[in-house]
Amino acid sequence: MDKAIQALRVAKTALNLMPLSVPGLGPSIELALNILELDIKDTHDDCKSLALRAGQLTYGIYQSLADCPSHVDITTTAKHVATLLCTLEDIQNLMKRWTKKRQVLKMVFQKDKLKNEVGDLNTRLDDALRLFGVQDAIATHGELAQISAATRHLVEHAENDTEATAMLLTRTNAIDNRLLTIDDRLVALMQSVTVSASASDNGMMVLYKEDLALVREVETPADHDSMCPIYGERIVRWQARIRKTNQSVIVAKFPRPDDRFRAAIQLSKRTMHPHIAPILGYSRPDSAFAFIVLDGIAEHKPLEEFIQSVHGVEKYTWTTDVAKQLQSAFAYMKEVGLLGTIAIPEESTLEESQRILTAQELYVTPEGTVRWDVYSWTKGSLPSMLDISDGYVEFHDHLMPPLEGLSIRDLRLSLHSQRPIERAQALLQLWDRLMQFTDFNRVDEFVFAPDEEFPWVGSPSHHLYCAPQTPEGKFLPCNPAEVEINRTFSPSRMYAFDEDEPEVEYTYIPDLRYLYEQVHNEDLLDPVDGQCRVVAVEETPDQLWRRHTVLDMDYGACFRSVQTVEEETKCRRFFTALAVNMDLGRYVADEQDKYGPVSIVHALNYIVTSYLVSLGPSPVDKPPAKLYFYERMHTPDNYYIFEAMPWGYWSTDAEPIRVFPDLDADWVQQRAFIKETKLEVQYLGVSRAFKFVWMQTVAGFVFRTEVMVAIQTYHWTEDEKLLLRELNQCLKEAHESSPESTSEEIRSSIRRKRAERDDSEFDDERRLAQRQRIV
Repeated sequence: MDKAIQALRVAKTALNLMPLSVPGLGPSIELALNILELDIKDTHDDCKSLALRAGQLTYGIYQSLADCPSHVDITTTAKHVATLLCTLEDIQNLMKRWTKKRQVLKMVFQKDKLKNEVGDLNTRLDDALRLFGVQDAIATHGELAQISAATRHLVEHAENDTEATAMLLTRTNAIDNRLLTIDDRLVALMQSVTVSASASDNGMMVLYKEDLALVREVETPADHDSMCPIYGERIVRWQARIRKTNQSVIVAKFPRPDDRFRAAIQLSKRTMHPHIAPILGYSRPDSAFAFIVLDGIAEHKPLEEFIQSVHGVEKYTWTTDVAKQLQSAFAYMKEVGLLGTIAIPEESTLEESQRILTAQELYVTPEGTVRWDVYSWTKGSLPSMLDISDGYVEFHDHLMPPLEGLSIRDLRLSLHSQRPIERAQALLQLWDRLMQFTDFNRVDEFVFAPDEEFPWVGSPSHHLYCAPQTPEGKFLPCNPAEVEINRTFSPSRMYAFDEDEPEVEYTYIPDLRYLYEQVHNEDLLDPVDGQCRVVAVEETPDQLWRRHTVLDMDYGACFRSVQTVEEETKCRRFFTALAVNMDLGRYVADEQDKYGPVSIVHALNYIVTSYLVSLGPSPVDKPPAKLYFYERMHTPDNYYIFEAMPWGYWSTDAEPIRVFPDLDADWVQQRAFIKETKLEVQYLGVSRAFKFVWMQTVAGFVFRTEVMVAIQTYHWTEDEKLLLRELNQCLKEAHESSPESTSEEIRSSIRRKRAERDDSEFDDERRLAQRQRIV
């Protein structure tokens, strides 16, 4: 050990006096000397041997370069010295880590880990030494080739000396044989060095920027780091190729070799999953740039481009497959994720809307495998949804069970079955599963309800809300009780109102922006002057009314509230329960006929306004200081029924009215109601502005209550139309193959087989749960 230290000190001094033209040789000598001078007397014998071997090899390389003849160019060894320098840095880090006092005791329990690290570094030392061996072999090969050429030249000009000619020919043949041997050894050595140089760190290449040929920048929204919006702080990606192997790759350049860059490399070393993109290589420690290299062959397609290239049933099948693959990747990352790169969802402080994964951050291999570039993900937790070209895939624990136990292979086989009934029920199963965790961007349309009969939520309609027909010419039956609805309320408020302004008459189909503002944008309303305000809102015990407590009601003030009843399952029920009953050939034709396009009623928006009506030019009296406005709550049992009970009324009583007279009640019944409740409420009908109007008196004051019902409908997307056409084709083929069966019998058969499959899947899940309990 002491001799090696002394030799390296002499070499360091000699380099200071007479430096060699090899960049990095001086730092290598100094680093090897620092390794030997560490306090390693208490370390493991393997560490001591590694340190001594590193010092001896470094000094041997220095001697070889120092003894090289002056006419030989040794500047080409710079890259080999850099490789040696990287290896020495890793050895120094190992020595520092294992020479700490707290690490000495760990040697007893982590012998295998230490042995593996030492073995890996010994291998890398051998690789570095072989790099210099390749150069020596090339130089020797060149010198021998020159000698061979000179000898042959002498033989050609030796005409009289037969003995000299024979001797020279013998020597020449021997040299040629030696050249052939060196050629074979050189080829084998070059192959060995190429493999070791391209897999120098756990199978990952360690590269300079000169090893890469950049092609073009990859433009994706994911390039912009939302946590670091400055251009210089984002990760930049290029298409590139490795010069030595001509392999196509993607290069992701980090702003600097910071913790995030190192975490990405460490994450790749400890992950092995088909849906996590592997890192093929990264920049060398002494490189001026920090980058990682990902697989980027031309056959790989970005997911966004791939999804846009498929349509109809194939698109929905692939969407389900993508969701299932990503679910597997996210579950894996929960187990191996590193802090600073990926954390478990419970540690996230971001809203779900901020954890959106874009399709540009994923790519699809030729085998159909989806891979995620997880190393550029900066949200601190797993994605909550995937943004695809025309919708979203949501990743929540309560939405993912439909994917568990679903075999994409079996589903594809069923979708390509020769039996049309089996294909039809597979289509319905695909849509049923898909709509539980996806949301597609359908075209919205708003219309006002023109009369007291408006469609039910979840029901299909066309041509002024006329229900579509079955193949037998009957209207498509719908049961509103089977539709799951969700009810939301906007905060009630008071705003300024001028009853002298003429009422605006709206067309049947209003301006979409106007209706959106009516429903959602309350900030456009002018604030009311004075003290009029809503101080409390609560539901009545019978859950039929919302009671709004209003103080200091006055003229020029208007009460406003919005209630929305919408389908909770995103029109899923239509495809799974109603589409098979409809005369699809009539409504999904390429050329729309007199029946018009079919839409699905998604939501009803009840916009309630109410104000005090002045009966003179300048009224002086004011209503009671405290009033209650009761807003009708539209429940699943009554939202589609227009009945005697008003949709809103004023009262001075804190208890709601239980029973109202019928719309066709006679005067005797009306007088009895007024006498009992001290209220008079009268329904006036629908105005030309599509408002349902009620007038009433409270404590001698007249109030007008108006309700606009804005109906929101969804139109099918082009891919949904393709799915319905495929379903219609299955029905036609089934009828042709069984002409003795009626259309209703075929549709019943499809529904029955689908139910049998659902029961079978339920039984499989139940049997699996039983096995798990037994285990």
